[in-house]
Amino acid sequence: MNDTKMLLIRGMKLTALADAVGMQVSNLSKIINGQRKANLDLARKLASAADELCGMSIFDPNDFNADLSHNYQNVCDDVLIRVHVILLNVTKIITAGELLEEHSHDLGLMVALNNLVYDGVSQSWGGYNLDLQPEDLPARW
Repeated sequence: MNDTKMLLIRGMKLTALADAVGMQVSNLSKIINGQRKANLDLARKLASAADELCGMSIFDPNDFNADLSHNYQNVCDDVLIRVHVILLNVTKIITAGELLEEHSHDLGLMVALNNLVYDGVSQSWGGYNLDLQPEDLPARW
């Protein structure tokens, strides 16, 4: 779980998240602190409940168990994004995961990327326009 998601979790009432998935707060705290790992079913429930409590769709099961298969990591990490820097009038192609790394997992960027991937509608974030890169076009800078 990256730092931004960790801050969101810490800002939630752990009792609300624990109640949403039917577990004790002490066990949830161990999962969040990395002392215990959630099984796949629980990790899915935690991701869904955390999304609902924070009002965004940014959590995935891998946030609650880093050992889960790569298939359960953020669904948009490998999606190619066309990023247009408005001020410089420059466009580059980058994966969503790389873009998030470049910008320290900025919460606004996470939300924009999730909206872009799930809705397919261009998004603006700061001085950037974000679009999906069609798969039939070569990825290049």
